[in-house]
Amino acid sequence: MEERNKYQLMEHVQKGVEEMQVRYQAIGAEKEVIPMHLQRALEALRQQHDTRTDTESALRLQDEALQSRHTEAINAVQGQLYDQRDRVLSSSVEYIHCNAESKQIQLGRMDEQLCDFQEALNGIVDQLIAEKDNFEQLVSLEQNATRALHHPKRSQSVTETNIL
Repeated sequence: MEERNKYQLMEHVQKGVEEMQVRYQAIGAEKEVIPMHLQRALEALRQQHDTRTDTESALRLQDEALQSRHTEAINAVQGQLYDQRDRVLSSSVEYIHCNAESKQIQLGRMDEQLCDFQEALNGIVDQLIAEKDNFEQLVSLEQNATRALHHPKRSQSVTETNIL
């Protein structure tokens, strides 16, 4: 009977040792897989950072270009207005008195042209702002898509680790 108890005890100990070996091997396998998953996650973060940096640079350049075009358009309008004003002012006082009515009509037309030009300029500015907004929306969608693509991979990695 004692031998039987010893035998059962040895079997129990041996079974415990085997279970510990299996657990140890599983931990060793997880230990080997974890650095690989961490490296992949780090690379994905680096790529996201690079993409974000590139996107921010592109947005900055586009914003600068929009501001430059807006400034150029305003300067062109101002230059035309100053030229027209200088032409009107350079006329002699007598000519202005004699042709006051025709000048009023001409100034009215110039005001209409200026209003038309200002409306056109505002339309261009609105269009440029809309293009910028569309670009920002595309960038946001791209970032969301990038996040969505990377999120399932993390879940999959966790599942794979749990299986191992």
